[in-house]
Amino acid sequence: METYGKFTPEIEEFLKADCQRIGCEPSLPNMIEALTEGEEVSCEIGSAHRWYDEETKVVRVNGRLIQYDWFHVTGDNSISDMGLQFDLNQVVFCEEYQETVTKYRPVK
Repeated sequence: METYGKFTPEIEEFLKADCQRIGCEPSLPNMIEALTEGEEVSCEIGSAHRWYDEETKVVRVNGRLIQYDWFHVTGDNSISDMGLQFDLNQVVFCEEYQETVTKYRPVK
């Protein structure tokens, strides 16, 4: 998996500690795997393209909520085949909050 950017120091230290907690080397590929294999709690599809959709995911890793953007491939190509890269800069801790949504339906 190709990447660009750099984790913030807080995210990097957290993911390194999580790798060590589960007994693996705190390398960049292992930190990204710990992140992308976290328990998914939310996934919103942003823009859709012919071969892929852009997603914003929230995962729980060792009790912390982390948000990152990623891609869902919809065609036969892989993410690397299309030149898409994981952006380490946009990985952030997040928190849950409640939102009220008003919807409308026809009157019977």
